[in-house]
Amino acid sequence: MRNLLIFYFMWYCLKIGAKPWRFSQVNAAIYDEKRHIFSKLDIEKKIPKKWRPKTFLLDKSCHKSWEKQIEEMFMFPVFLKPEWGQNSQGIFRADNIKSLRTYLAVIKKKKTPYFVQEAIPGLEIDIYFLNDQLLSITQMHDFNGEEFPINGIYNQTQNMDISHDFSPLECQKIQKNLKTIVPTKLARFGCKADSYADLIAGKFKIIEINLFLPFPLNLLDKNVSWIKRYRFMKSFAHTLAVVVKSLPPTSKNIFWPMVKRHFQLKN
Repeated sequence: MRNLLIFYFMWYCLKIGAKPWRFSQVNAAIYDEKRHIFSKLDIEKKIPKKWRPKTFLLDKSCHKSWEKQIEEMFMFPVFLKPEWGQNSQGIFRADNIKSLRTYLAVIKKKKTPYFVQEAIPGLEIDIYFLNDQLLSITQMHDFNGEEFPINGIYNQTQNMDISHDFSPLECQKIQKNLKTIVPTKLARFGCKADSYADLIAGKFKIIEINLFLPFPLNLLDKNVSWIKRYRFMKSFAHTLAVVVKSLPPTSKNIFWPMVKRHFQLKN
């Protein structure tokens, strides 16, 4: 699926005269060029407080007090997340003090900065934006039925395209709430809400904003016919090629540093 999406993107770039390697510049405005990351903590600062989960940066200069501070600030379970990452790679969930100690010992040895995030109950819903437009809405289910799963492409997760469950007006309401948070044309918002109605009404928490090569999760819904996914893929690839062609010139060197960081975390 991913390879086919890349093929069509390259094809449309060739067709309209876009430079496909400039894809990495789509979100250049919020890329930290000094640290070569899209900092989740920096992005989180742009999220209005009402939609922001409680977080705590694990400052390695005072790691001896991590455990105490986490116990004072949070209820179990908690998630321990790398400041930069994709597809749930490098995420831990601590269900109790014993598992917390185990994961903190691992994190102390890592070069990647980590932070703690409270566990938010409710439905996990991903909302995909391309070219400032809400493109798809996908609900994520854990096969094991856990209340607080670590969902992701490579985990035991079922992705269900629920875009058709929302009217155009309801999509506009969701889009209005989210699209002004970060100045980007390509993003996938991970939200937690108790119901679809709450999502529409703006009663949700944003647990993640993915900016590095975010894959449209609705394409992973095997209950959607192949022809529908194929049509979506071609439309998506064409729009992305148009966006890439319209990008203004920039001197930021982003692509290879991003790829290097990605594989550092993955390994």
